[in-house]
Amino acid sequence: MDRLDGPHVGNRARLACLAPSLHLIASRKAASAPAIPTSFSMILLLLLAQSRPHRPFKHAEIGKMEYVGYNGDYTMLYSNSLTGQLPTEMGQMTALSRYLQWYQNSFTGTLPTQIGQMTQFTQSFLLYSNSIGGSLPTQLGQMTVMTQYFDLYSNAITGTLPPELANMGSSIDDLEYFRVYSNSISGTIPTEFGDANFGQYAQFYSNKITGSVPTELAKMPNNGWVAYLNFEYNTLCGDLPTEVTSISSSYAWYLGSQAGNGIGTECPPDPTPFPTISTLPTTLPTSSQPTLLPTTPVPSPLPTTEPTPLPTTEPTPVP
Repeated sequence: MDRLDGPHVGNRARLACLAPSLHLIASRKAASAPAIPTSFSMILLLLLAQSRPHRPFKHAEIGKMEYVGYNGDYTMLYSNSLTGQLPTEMGQMTALSRYLQWYQNSFTGTLPTQIGQMTQFTQSFLLYSNSIGGSLPTQLGQMTVMTQYFDLYSNAITGTLPPELANMGSSIDDLEYFRVYSNSISGTIPTEFGDANFGQYAQFYSNKITGSVPTELAKMPNNGWVAYLNFEYNTLCGDLPTEVTSISSSYAWYLGSQAGNGIGTECPPDPTPFPTISTLPTTLPTSSQPTLLPTTPVPSPLPTTEPTPLPTTEPTPVP
């Protein structure tokens, strides 16, 4: 078999059809098919073999795929047991325009910053239900033509929400379904989110987001139809701005104390920072030096003559 019969790989049963392709590329005959691979880099090699079955390839070509599946539209590896870190070569898949569906695996590591090079990607970036950690890269803001389904929920994402996320989908009407819930994201809600193009569903619940709700969020309906904004079960505090309250009553916005937050309670003060090196004095004081010890001569030592000894004559005996 020189090519795959279908455009995607959806489960281990479908992965079985990839193994003969690998064997044909390696030996040009299918005497015995190798075992189904679980290495992520090997899967990428198989996808490359699928797109160009008669051309030899090297590991360096990973990610330089002109076509994945059919017409550069698909790369589907969901619901398998694939492991390992996401490769930086993902950023070289610039011809991929939609359907990167690698959810429900066991991928680890961080989301590569090179992913920002996928500027033509439009929909279905699905990496949910893995073990991906680290922070959300600011380069995600370069994916300005995203239209729907950016899903990283149920991972181990940490760090803060980068303001650049507000640029996602900025070249189109809005980005429907932006979901990063059930992670360990901390920090505050960026004020830039007021200019975000999140549409319909923007879900940030079950994280560790703190601070007050910025007034700028009231501008979100001007950019997209954010019908469902969810910040439940974080650590938000302070009072909801009046502008946000009036907007949220018209939409399904979950921000208040009934949503597992501390809205209505006073936010704790910011901790006083320790002084930095720049605040410490850099020059020695210029006051005159203290007076030296007195230079008067040391008093004479005690006399060294020995005392006169007592008389040694014995007393005259009594008669």
